[in-house]
Amino acid sequence: MLDYQWVNGWFAGVSNGIGYNFGGDSKLQYGLRITADFGRKQRRSDALRGMGDIDPQAEVGAFFNYALPLGFFLTSSLRYGSGISALEHQGKP
Repeated sequence: MLDYQWVNGWFAGVSNGIGYNFGGDSKLQYGLRITADFGRKQRRSDALRGMGDIDPQAEVGAFFNYALPLGFFLTSSLRYGSGISALEHQGKP
């Protein structure tokens, strides 16, 4: 994967999108990011049949990571923009 983080807090890459890390401490990272959801087609799997297609779209979000001993991390993220709304699922735009 291609990911890069600058010392000023900005980052860009395939796995984390584009964003800014406000945490100045290596143990605590938090910030905002924009990522891409590439969508899916229901025809790609029998399990998805009848669920509808999901179009590609941008996702905006926030993240919080905390470094634990031995190289482990607690990570969390909140994303908005992925999925399909209930109205779209019912065929109402």
